Amino acid sequence: MNILVAGVYGVGKTFISELIKNTLQIPAFTASQLIKHSVKNKSIKDIRKNQSELINAVLEINKKYRNIIIDGHFCLINSKKEIEVIDVDVFQALNIKKIILLYDDVIKIEERLLYRDGTAFNIELIEKIQKKEAEQAQLVSKELGIPLLNYHVTNQTIEELIQFIVI
Repeated sequence: MNILVAGVYGVGKTFISELIKNTLQIPAFTASQLIKHSVKNKSIKDIRKNQSELINAVLEINKKYRNIIIDGHFCLINSKKEIEVIDVDVFQALNIKKIILLYDDVIKIEERLLYRDGTAFNIELIEKIQKKEAEQAQLVSKELGIPLLNYHVTNQTIEELIQFIVI
């Protein structure tokens, strides 16, 4: 079972993925790790090509691990600094069985990004990306029949998250 932990940059995907990994002993990977492409400014030239690399990497990992956690996105900032959604067919090819969409207050996300990256981010942009992530998550969930948990990072417990996964 491939579980997608998604959300806007800085919402806490890697932190939550590690909590799940340590609690349920499920290997966790970031999409960036799997693509083997380091993008320092979060701007991606060829999103379609990167997603194809991600799909191939996940298929290879699924030969070894039946269950994995993928820390990723429903949309990305492209090289033109525009929000670009990732097509539904990518998530189908990734064989996603559960979606956990993380969200939080944009001020908290902005603080995390400042701390993590040392760069101030535009709050309106964070808000737009978070909204677009939610819209695309809903669409993917509906079109592919994948259970979706909207998880508020600072207001919900890890137990709620674990229960969603194991049921």
